[in-house]
Amino acid sequence: MERWAGKQFLLTMYVALKRHYPNFQDLLDRIDDPRKRKGYQTCELVMAGLVMFLLRRGSRNAMDTMWTSQLERNYLHVFGMRLPLMDTVDKWLRVLPTGELESLKRSLVRVLLTKKVFDKYRVKGGYLVSVDGSGLYSYDYEPYPGCPYKTSSKGKRSWQCYVLEAKLVCGNGFSISLGSCYLDNEQSLNNKQDCEQKAFLRLAACLHKDYPRLPIILLGDGLYPNQTVFDTCANYGWHYIITLKDGNLPSVWEEIKLLLPLHKGQRAQRTSRSGKQGWLEESVCWLEGIDRSADRHQSHRLNWLEYTKRTEQFSDRFCYVTDLSLDNQKTAWQTAFAGRLRWKIENEGFNVQKNHGMALAHKYSRHHQQAQANYYQLMQIAHLISQLTERLKQVIQAIDDAKTTLKALLQDMTACLRLQPISAQELDHALDKHQRLRY
Repeated sequence: MERWAGKQFLLTMYVALKRHYPNFQDLLDRIDDPRKRKGYQTCELVMAGLVMFLLRRGSRNAMDTMWTSQLERNYLHVFGMRLPLMDTVDKWLRVLPTGELESLKRSLVRVLLTKKVFDKYRVKGGYLVSVDGSGLYSYDYEPYPGCPYKTSSKGKRSWQCYVLEAKLVCGNGFSISLGSCYLDNEQSLNNKQDCEQKAFLRLAACLHKDYPRLPIILLGDGLYPNQTVFDTCANYGWHYIITLKDGNLPSVWEEIKLLLPLHKGQRAQRTSRSGKQGWLEESVCWLEGIDRSADRHQSHRLNWLEYTKRTEQFSDRFCYVTDLSLDNQKTAWQTAFAGRLRWKIENEGFNVQKNHGMALAHKYSRHHQQAQANYYQLMQIAHLISQLTERLKQVIQAIDDAKTTLKALLQDMTACLRLQPISAQELDHALDKHQRLRY
């Protein structure tokens, strides 16, 4: 990469945005603007919020303090818009209905699905959708009516803004937000399972409404192997691969212990090299059609899968229940791989947004719930755009060749925007050079 590696990264982001969304500005302008007096266009306000997250500034003030006259010119060349101050954006987000940015996110995702960007990462014909919850902001007072709370062992109550996310996850690292649902049922988070189950029903209904024909394979953690989730998946025509912890569904575990000695042939093992870890030993064991006539899960056909891996340093074991067929070694390995991708919602999803510059836990609008919800949706959209750039093969290869990091590249891109001229000719040349995008 060139000395100004950040410029190449910026040009690549520009190309990715133009190739996937040639009418991106029009999509932004379709947002219903409630303002009567409009100093800035809708697209300019949305884009400023997105760029704050794309550049990983971490706060509104950090975004404003990077202003230079060169930045203003470059911003106009790259995005075709003026750059407002973030206080102006914040005032607008306080009055913008929260559904508008969710609708924009949905439109962007649908474009990618139509273009089959994620098709090569489908498993058994379905898209892997992982569901998980995460705390966003904590308060020592009730910030809005219905905010969930926790009570400590000493009786002290603290409130937490908590969101349940559904993300499309892929083997190459994509973790794309499909839907978000806040826990607002005025219940204690000490009973997290009950709260999250109720939010799941609302989230699932929205997913089915927004993506009625999407073949979904639901991935969930140990909170999700229950009748409610099984019924919901059956009603919407979804498949599922859900973590089964020791102690969950006791009657199922009893049946597994009885059947395992009778199905010793339903096992497979393989050993391979694993980089710095030396060797990696993996095994799968599976059972189909577990008899549950004695419990309330008998209306659903559960299959069970155990996956273990062992290296010289550690060993792990994971168990799943699924309604997918496990009729041979190939499908067992495939299902185990899909089940393990559940963690990407935590690592490539929440972890990136919390700890790698987007500052998910930061209160971008401390005293306004509606603005906070809109900032959260802007972050999900910006993360989508970031991944469309960062997951490109050419970017991954360039980072490896330069022996740098994505964080350093983002810092270099910010410096480039602030200090180095970017011409319209460079942007046009980048578009001509990269006719196809490969992930």
